[in-house]
Amino acid sequence: GESQEKLAKAGGSESLLSSFKMHENFCKAMLDAFVVLDPGGRVVKSNQMFAQLVGLTSKQIVKANTFDDLLKFHIKDKSISVTELLGYLTPTRIDEVTGKTGTRTGLNLIVGVYPFLDAGGAHLGAFVLIRDVTAETNLQDKYKTTAIKSITDPLTGLYTRAYFEEYLESSVKSLSALPPESPHRAVTIVMLDIDFFKKVNDGFGHQAGDHVIQTVAETMKLVFRKTDIICRYGGEEFLAIMPSTAL
Repeated sequence: GESQEKLAKAGGSESLLSSFKMHENFCKAMLDAFVVLDPGGRVVKSNQMFAQLVGLTSKQIVKANTFDDLLKFHIKDKSISVTELLGYLTPTRIDEVTGKTGTRTGLNLIVGVYPFLDAGGAHLGAFVLIRDVTAETNLQDKYKTTAIKSITDPLTGLYTRAYFEEYLESSVKSLSALPPESPHRAVTIVMLDIDFFKKVNDGFGHQAGDHVIQTVAETMKLVFRKTDIICRYGGEEFLAIMPSTAL
C-alpha cells in the first residue's frame, strides 16, 4: 500500500513494477538483502534480509525519504550516495564496501546494482543487491594478524595448505553454530590445477615453471573476491574457499 503510493507519486510506477515483477519470485528465494529503488532514490520494495541488516521494519523502510537514510555506503574514505547508485546504466558490482546504519557500523559489504530501463532507455530505478560479508572479513583479518610468513607460500604469496585446513576447520565450526536460515551458512570450495604443467618444466626449465605458477596466482588474486581464501595446495594445484556462496 504505502510503497505503491510512493511509486505513483514518483511516476513511472507501472513500468518499474512490471520490470521487477519478472524477477520477484526468484528474489523471494534469495539469501542476500535487496531493495528496489525508484528514480528518486526511495525504497519501494525490500526483503526481510534487508530489514534485518538495517534493523528496521518493512513499514519503517518504505517511509524513509531516501535509501541514504537507511544505509550509507563508503569505499575507503569516499561515500557512495544513492544518486551514484542510480547513475549506473549497466549491471555493476562494487567490492570492499563498508556500510553504516542507524544502529550498526563497520559492516563489510559487496553491492550489486542492476538498473531498470524502459524501451526508450529512460531510467526507471534500480535493483540493489547487498551481501553482508562482515563475519567472514573479520575472521580473515584475525588470521592476518598472525605471522604472515608461517601461513603464506613464499613463491606465490597465497595461503599454504596448512592454513587452508586450519581455516576450513574453524569456518565449519562457525557455520554450524549459525541458524539454518542464515545466508552465511553456505560455503563453496574450489580446487584447480594447471594443465600440462610438466611440459613447461621439461621444455623451458623450472624457473619458467615458477613464473607460470606466480602468474596464475596473481590472476587468481584478481579474479576471486577479496573475501575468498586462496591457497597453493602443492605444486601446480590451488584451492579457494568462497564464504557465503552456495554451490
